[in-house]
Amino acid sequence: MDNKKINVLHIVGGKINSGAYKGASLLIKDLNNYGIDTKILCEKHSPIFLNYVRKILDKIPKLFYPNREESSFSTGLVGYNFLNHPLYKKADIIHLNWVNNGFFNISMFDKINKPIVWTIRDMWPFTGGCHYSLSCNNFEIECGKCPQLKSQKSSKKLPT
Repeated sequence: MDNKKINVLHIVGGKINSGAYKGASLLIKDLNNYGIDTKILCEKHSPIFLNYVRKILDKIPKLFYPNREESSFSTGLVGYNFLNHPLYKKADIIHLNWVNNGFFNISMFDKINKPIVWTIRDMWPFTGGCHYSLSCNNFEIECGKCPQLKSQKSSKKLPT
């Protein structure tokens, strides 16, 4: 029997006082009790200046919607390249937690060569940008005419 511990890397886009980080920390504590080696990769592992730049870049597309609501909307177009980080290299499983705030570029999915578990902590993974859809269900058929962004343009229908 192999006694090798499973290594799980939790990727969290929030700060250490965020709800997602706290949730991941509680899970890590429990997993460690079962002999699973777990670590968190968050913005504290990236230079402060780059964290700031990524957060700003993630918000730039919203500037094209000057009448937008003040709500949580993330593009997922920028992020931290963690593929060369020692914690990623050591990990057997990648656990995505809340990955916004300019921390995770959606194109990273194609580059992660390990099994992924994703704890969905808000609606962003399936809305296309909104963290909470509020009363809008446009993302179910076609995303566009967004009440949060106050956009008037419809997008292509999603395949059914």
